Amino acid sequence: MATGTTTLIANYIQSMALNSPADKWGSDAIKIALITSTTTPNKADSNPTWGAAGAQNYSTNEVTAGGNYTAGGAAMSGTTVTQASNVVSLNATSPITWAANASNPTNARWAIIYDNTTANKEVLGFIDLGAVTSLVPGLQINFNGVGSGTQPVFQGTAV
Repeated sequence: MATGTTTLIANYIQSMALNSPADKWGSDAIKIALITSTTTPNKADSNPTWGAAGAQNYSTNEVTAGGNYTAGGAAMSGTTVTQASNVVSLNATSPITWAANASNPTNARWAIIYDNTTANKEVLGFIDLGAVTSLVPGLQINFNGVGSGTQPVFQGTAV
């Protein structure tokens, strides 16, 4: 997987297709948290969650909170769903930033995107940071390589 690759969990897509078209991305509290290299997320995970309710509990591998990184990660803002010419986009405000701090974690490998509103805190997807990454100098995640504004985090074309 290439650095910056964002992947949507297949079970999340299936769940969206099987349930009412509630705008969870646009109305729920979506968060992004960082985990270590102890586990590797996989788009075929059967029931990934940010807590003990699922088959894969990514929160057990969260980096240690400290400095400017708080347990549970950062809230994503500007989450909206748009559709144009059969292209559906799950958008958020870019960037996600953790400012430099000598007490920040030094062992982040994956960024986990999850729904903090639902009881099971389902994992929606993840971002490959490319390698174990220190947050001491700060970390900025730019969606689509863009440093500001609303950007698609996940995007797909209906075929």
